[in-house]
Parts: sequence; structure tokens; C-alpha cells
Amino acid sequence: SIVYRVMIWCCRSFVMSHVWIWFVVCFYVSFLNFALSINAQHHEVHYIVPPSYLDSDRPPNGYIMEWAESMKSDLTYHLKPSDIITDAKALLPSPHDLHEQFCHGPSKVFAEYLNYSSGEHCILTGSKNVKKPVEYIENAHVSVLNLKECTNPTHFLTEYSRPLSYFVRHCEMVKAKEENLQYWTLLKIHRDHRNNPKYYWSDLVSNWLAEGLAGSSRRSLIRLRYENQLLYSDWTQFESDAEKICFRSHSSFFAQIAGDWKRTGEHYTDKNKLAGLNWSFTIEPSTQPEQSLESLKGVTKPETFFSRRFVTPWATVVASHELIAALDKKSRLGLIRTRYTEPPLENPTASEFSRLLLNRLKRETRVARILVYDRKAQSDARNTRTWLNANETVDKLHAVYGERINLTHLHSMPTTILEQSELYCSDIIIAPHGGHMGNLLFSTNTYIIESKSINVWYHWMTYGFGHFFYNARAGPGRGRDHTMDPEEVVAAVQRVLPSE
Repeated sequence: SIVYRVMIWCCRSFVMSHVWIWFVVCFYVSFLNFALSINAQHHEVHYIVPPSYLDSDRPPNGYIMEWAESMKSDLTYHLKPSDIITDAKALLPSPHDLHEQFCHGPSKVFAEYLNYSSGEHCILTGSKNVKKPVEYIENAHVSVLNLKECTNPTHFLTEYSRPLSYFVRHCEMVKAKEENLQYWTLLKIHRDHRNNPKYYWSDLVSNWLAEGLAGSSRRSLIRLRYENQLLYSDWTQFESDAEKICFRSHSSFFAQIAGDWKRTGEHYTDKNKLAGLNWSFTIEPSTQPEQSLESLKGVTKPETFFSRRFVTPWATVVASHELIAALDKKSRLGLIRTRYTEPPLENPTASEFSRLLLNRLKRETRVARILVYDRKAQSDARNTRTWLNANETVDKLHAVYGERINLTHLHSMPTTILEQSELYCSDIIIAPHGGHMGNLLFSTNTYIIESKSINVWYHWMTYGFGHFFYNARAGPGRGRDHTMDPEEVVAAVQRVLPSE
């Protein structure tokens, strides 16, 4: 047909004129530019997250020596005056003995909840094609993580992540590297939580942490007790023709909260069942000291040099690096959003935090992102701690800062972990205390203005994650519902973000 002949002629002319080459090049460049711009929106600049300790490469006899040298410096952190530090280090036991005392210490206080370096551990596979009674995982050590029910799972996960990261980084990983063992994790989940957003959030993040700590989904298992299944952490079936599998050795970490957060006037998470665990351990000196080293400066009683409740900054920071590295991997897969744009500060002051924030905004050429969350529509929580007059603070912030801020005001949290993590990539968060603060795991160096604050929860993240907390006074209200003074809140923001 005439139309067909015209089309053929046009195509030949287009090809012969070489215009098509320019067309293809321009199209490709435009597409690449668009793809890069989309990628830049979703993957901000990350600082170089330190690799997991399992990925380090040192001589076989160097791992525990390196750990002991760092720990000795950490243990003398609070000693005053400085001229006794050298003498104090000389009193510490050998690297192996120091490691044993550190790792076995909590089991003497929390015998049911943490046991380091026990014997063989076996678990049922749930296989329907059993041909043999047992399969041995050769040359392998496993951390068995047993997480029971709790009243606030998002809150709980954030609290047990501290002792979990201590336990894995300082005990399990050092043991695996020193003895040249494969390191595995086994997460036991007792109930089906897929229809409960809070519990599902906790189960999902717990699984990500376990997989990240193990270093591979092929060495990270999930035991679903409610379905009698054994899965890899990527939710694929663990294939075995054995009734059970057995590991050469194991340690166990058992965390449980069942009931209210307070009992007999004490904070439940401060001393009980591994939520917010203080890492209690006792050092047996190599020789008796000639001078008293019992009193440490700037620490809570009854901590002394030889009887510890808290490990000091280095131990917390490097343990937190393991958590950050695990979640960073999931962020790069697009499963969550994180803001690990700078190395974490260590217990920052307002002026230190302000310098960091202003440099961040200049480097990323953007305005500050502020999240205001008042909990007015949070219907799935008891005693919600509603912030009654949040609108007044929002209006005041807009009046003071205008277009210099990007403010999001929410009455309830979104249900998906991806949406929540994106919100918590904000630079400043203003909200009442609550389980939503569990999302602080997804960022470093965030400023939190918190009402109805309870300091033993979340505030440990000033070390390791670099978060900076301000406790806002709660004004009149109904029960735990309350107001906040807009002038106080705006003044708190101005501490780190100048209004001029």
C-alpha cells in the first residue's frame, strides 16, 4: 500500500541520516540522569559503616588480644587521676580470662536469661521427609535468641538490642573468630504476629538484626514454634532429611517482658529479664592492688573498678556498629529507610550537635526536617500520652522558621516499617514518649524533644547512635494526656537550629 511504502521510506531516511544515533544517545543519557536522580532521593550519602567484626582479617591469635587491649582501655575510662591507669591495666587478668569473666558475668546475675558458651544445641527441623535422626552442623557455634511476649514490642526490641549487641559483638563474635568457628544465629518466635503491626515490626527487625549479626541468611535461622517450621532468615525452608540438627556449641539469650513496665516502684527494664540489661560482671585481678581502685568518677553506684554494671563508651559504640551495619544492609535493599549520614557522636552536647546538624544541611543542600507526632489518633495503645496542644507548637515553629524547615505533623503512626523508618530519618523529632521511639534504630545523630520521658529507655542511644535528647516538661492535661509549652519547645529547637 502507499502508506506502507511511505513508512519504509521514512525509516530508511532516518537510518541513513544518522539522526537515530543522536536520538538513542540522548534518550540513554536522559534515562540515566532520571535513574540517578531517583536513586539519589532514596539513598542519601552514608558514612562508611564499619564492617562487622566477623569480616575483619587478622592472625588467628590476634582477635582476643585486640579485644582485650581495647577493653582494658575502656575499663580504665573513668579512673582518676590518670597516672594510676597504667597500674590499673597491669592488674587486669590475661586476655582469655578477662574475656571469660566479662562474658560469663551476666549469667551469675541473670542465670535464666543469658548463658555464654554452653555445650551442644539441637533443634527440630520440622522436616516431612525424615531419613535420619540427626544432622550435625560441623565446626559451628550458634547464638540462640529466644524472645517471648511483651507489652510493647517496638519499645522492647530497642531495649534488648543493647545487651544483644554487647553479647554478640564482645562474646560470640570474639569466640567464633578466636576458635575459627562458623557463627550462626537462631531466632525463636513463639506466636503468629502477622496481623499485629507492632509485634510484626518487632519480629521483622529482630530477624534482620539476627541475620546481619550472623553475616548471611544461610547462617541465620528462624524457628516458628506456632507452625513447627525451621526457616532461613529470608523465609525460605531449611532443607534437611534429618529429624533435628545439632551445633557443636551454643550460647543463649532469653528476653521476656510480661506485664506492666513498672513493678514495686522500680523501672522494670532497669534490672529485669534483659530488657535494658546492665552488663554486670566482676573482674578478678591478677594481683591485689597496692592502692584503692574501688571508686570510679562519674558513674552510678555501686559500680567500682572490679565490680561493673555498665561497660563504658568503646564497648557500647562498637556493639552499636554491629546493629547499624545489620540495618544498613536492609536499607540498601530498599526494605527500610535509614539516615546513617555521619558517624555517631558520643554523648553529644547541644553545641556539638548543632555544628553537626548545620554541616549536614549545608552538605545536603536542604532545609531541616522536623517530625511532630502528637498521638491524638493512636487508638491501638493504652494510656496514649496524647500531646493536646501540638498545633500551637506547629504554628510557632512555622512563624519562627518559615520556609527554613520541612515540618510533618502526624496524629498516628503509619503501619508499615518502611513508612515509619522514613519518618524517623527526620533531623528533629518532637513527641511524647512511646514505643514509636524504637524507630530511632534507623538513624544516627537525631535530636529528640520528648515529653513524659523515662530516661532508662532509649537514652542509652546517646552512645553508639549519637542521639541527643531534651526532656520537655509536661503541662496540665487529663491523666497521661498533657500539654507542652510552645515557647519551651521552640527554644529547645533553637538550641541546635538557629532561627536567624
